[in-house]
Amino acid sequence: MVASSSSDEPSGLAPDEYAYKGYLTLQFHDSEQQSTVFCWLHRSGTLTWMNQANAIQVLECQLAFIDDKDFFHERFFISTPQGTLVTCYTKCKADRDGWILALQLVLEKRTTLSAGPDDWKTSAEQQKIADALCEGLREWTTIVQEQAKDSMGIFKETRHWNRLGLKEKKAFTELEDYMNSPHVDVCSLVVGLYQYTKAPYLFVTTLAQLAVCVELNLEAVAMYWPQILHWGFAHLHTCQSLAMQLFYASFLSAVGRRSTVLAIKAHWECIAARVDAARIQDFDAYVSAALMQFSASLSSVEPDTATTAMVDAIFGSAEMTNVKDQAARTRTYQQLLDQLLHTSRSLLEQSRSCLFGEWLGAIDDVPIVSSKIDALCNGRYQFLHPFPRTILVETRRLSTENLRDMILPGEMDDDLIDLNEILADTSLDTPVAPPVHVFWDTVHLINSLIVASQNFKLQFTNGAERKAQLPSVLERLSRTLPKEAILPLSIEDEERRWVISIIEKEGTVFSTKARAPTMVYFETAALQVQRKRVCRSVDDEFYGLGGSFLLNAYLADMGVQTSISSPPPSGRSHSQSQPESTDPSLHADCPVAIKLLEENNNVLVSVVLNDDHSIVSKKESFAEKKQRLQEESSNSSVFGWDVVPVIAKSFDDMRQEVFVMQMMHLFVKCFQHLEEHIVLRPYAIMCCGEDCGLMEVLIDSSSISDVKKANPNMSLPDIFKLRYGEPNSVAYLEAQDNFIRSMAGYSLFCYVLQLKDRHNGNIMLHMDGSILHIDFGFAFGIAPGGHFSFERAPFKLMEEMVNVMGGMDSPGFALYKRLLCDGLIALSHSAPQIMALVGITSKSSAFPCFVGQNIPLLMRRLKERLCIGMTEADVRLTAQRLIDQSCNSLRTRLYDRYQLHSNGYAC
Repeated sequence: MVASSSSDEPSGLAPDEYAYKGYLTLQFHDSEQQSTVFCWLHRSGTLTWMNQANAIQVLECQLAFIDDKDFFHERFFISTPQGTLVTCYTKCKADRDGWILALQLVLEKRTTLSAGPDDWKTSAEQQKIADALCEGLREWTTIVQEQAKDSMGIFKETRHWNRLGLKEKKAFTELEDYMNSPHVDVCSLVVGLYQYTKAPYLFVTTLAQLAVCVELNLEAVAMYWPQILHWGFAHLHTCQSLAMQLFYASFLSAVGRRSTVLAIKAHWECIAARVDAARIQDFDAYVSAALMQFSASLSSVEPDTATTAMVDAIFGSAEMTNVKDQAARTRTYQQLLDQLLHTSRSLLEQSRSCLFGEWLGAIDDVPIVSSKIDALCNGRYQFLHPFPRTILVETRRLSTENLRDMILPGEMDDDLIDLNEILADTSLDTPVAPPVHVFWDTVHLINSLIVASQNFKLQFTNGAERKAQLPSVLERLSRTLPKEAILPLSIEDEERRWVISIIEKEGTVFSTKARAPTMVYFETAALQVQRKRVCRSVDDEFYGLGGSFLLNAYLADMGVQTSISSPPPSGRSHSQSQPESTDPSLHADCPVAIKLLEENNNVLVSVVLNDDHSIVSKKESFAEKKQRLQEESSNSSVFGWDVVPVIAKSFDDMRQEVFVMQMMHLFVKCFQHLEEHIVLRPYAIMCCGEDCGLMEVLIDSSSISDVKKANPNMSLPDIFKLRYGEPNSVAYLEAQDNFIRSMAGYSLFCYVLQLKDRHNGNIMLHMDGSILHIDFGFAFGIAPGGHFSFERAPFKLMEEMVNVMGGMDSPGFALYKRLLCDGLIALSHSAPQIMALVGITSKSSAFPCFVGQNIPLLMRRLKERLCIGMTEADVRLTAQRLIDQSCNSLRTRLYDRYQLHSNGYAC
């Protein structure tokens, strides 16, 4: 990788006198100080840089070699003839490998680089893929250039779409009426992308309505972002309509410019899809995924020119036998991407002849275009016409002077917009880091976490060694922490959780057979003035005929005949309010996610008693830990200070678990309409490639297995008595109520999605008495052991769980049965959304739960489990039957015993 900066070039150095250049952090072993400098490697084997006094420093190199014990693949050593040893730090593995290759070739030390865990391709395969990618991107650039020559730009092909059949005209009218209705479901619009895969006119119209959703309710669009990307993975390389391809790529780019978090997520989703395509040698799919990565992330955050970082992200770092060839190839790649970037911008600039075109092409004027859509919608969803109503002879860039002139007649009333208010609302009182810095700093931080998790597993055989190494790893992470990194687990993090420090004395490395998840505590801060986005709170209504017309049509095309009644369950509230938890730490803006497999050795113990002397907690709660860390922190006075624990997980494809969490969010929305709330607690998971990911941490929770190990020979009811006092105490009754409501929620969730591997290591017990399920690697019929799996019950309902509720004849168990019935009825009324989300995600999916499955059969069985077409009385009988089949199932008990003997999970 050849850096493009020349400002640090030593005077008098000719370009042909150096073999490599770039930034390095140097540390001499006789000094603890480090300095980051721009270095030049001469063909003579010397390394030169300029110090702070503008004096040129020279280092004569004799040998260069990789630090095999470096957790982050970023460090290497240089030795001199005098015996001096210099430690060199780079920003990433690709950068390190580039320096090592250049040094070894210059010094004629052609040692083969050690293969990392992600180097599954041979050099020949890498080059074959790179050549196919170059050819594909060149073809796409040519297409974009030809399209940009037309006066209508991206809308060139749409001029022929006015001759529609009655079916398409009717669908267009229905979509327009739907967007103008009181409530809009973003899921329905996402399904429309799949429904209209062969109908370009309707596909682009649906994209335009999603653009409105991006502006008014970005969080709702973010929930279905994986499915929006999945459309491209499944259809972009087979799509016959050039206009659909252009509009789709432009849409991804426009979303990425409006949300750096979604750009980051697209970056990793596309990397995972590229690996899937490369493994089966599907070059067309590989090129499409790379084009999506370029559009959705790289071109969105780096709008001016292609960079070497962009080249590394798209093409990787293939091994070369000649450093000159490597430099030439890098320049070729960069020129290709730069040409693609500028031709794409030219096309979008040429296409600003209507409001949707302005939205797609907005770069510097994103806030102004967003305000125009907000004014059009006036706080509620409105239909956005996707095509120009007149052809403008000359396309003008939007400015404050000609903004009103760009508004086409009939699209917006003059009295809905005030330019001065727009400029005032989009101004910032506090400087905001450029998206390019946030993007690459975040990618760097997350990559470091993932590499650390990988190497804890690869380099150490037991948990004690891993934990012993953790402090030095955290110290290294803290020392090299990027300045503008965020934790991109949710859209809110883009404005709120900026990483300011790593707490080196906290965290742990978990020990499992296949991997070593690593938990790290981050100190985060908020901007003093958050970025003002033109978003308003818009309800997503799940019930009503308007929200189901696309869903039912899609399901019918899949061969699943539905007779779904749309009105909500009789006697149920239409309220959209979120039921409040009794635990304030469990609100939506608090961190939640996976289990703490084991506690740190230095966990503080605090026993808190109620007035009736019942035990509430026997260990330090997260709130207490947070207060302690804030008192100890030197950053505690920073505005919006917070502490966020995060787990990096490697050697595990997290995409299926991301999908399951989407389903859980969908279930939560379904249950919000009930008079008595049912508890489900989704947690944030993010895919960071094909075999790694990031997760938030379930605070104040431990697995039932760990709880039982800490209290030997005690059943779950005994543990509840120990924690909360006598069964008639206030604390016990509150914990019991939380347990019952969460048991009902997770019982339905496990039944509908056919979740397996439900041993006590995968079921958490929260401090408030709720249970929470984690680890969803087995869903929709797949299970450990395959066809010989022990687990056949609809869900896990052991005798001790029933006893916690009060027994079979108790009011508590009656409440559980009532909640299960009401919840199943609510799910049957929301079946279109559930089935549609499963249907579109299963399309050409690489998820283990869908690979090799008979999808139509899977969908029909899902329909049966959702009780579609049944009367309310039949649904209640079904719920009672499920309880009878699950209660203290012999096969469930056998599976628990198997897990006890094979993996040590207490039963």
